[in-house]
Amino acid sequence: MIIGSSNLTASALCTNKEWNLKVSAKPGSGIIASALDEFSREFNNAVSVSDEFISDYESLYNDQFEARKQLDKEI
Repeated sequence: MIIGSSNLTASALCTNKEWNLKVSAKPGSGIIASALDEFSREFNNAVSVSDEFISDYESLYNDQFEARKQLDKEI
């Protein structure tokens, strides 16, 4: 099993640390079952990314971006 969340963005490739982990275990080992159970829980609690979600996120992002720009001017 390989677990990871590497991103192929400029930041990820140039400055961030992107990690992946290969887990080797025997078929009867509990570690694989535990990892799959945890993944299933997270997947089942995921939020659907709809057009409305993207629009709301974009507004929030833009508000925070403008607030950061204003803060940088004040510093």
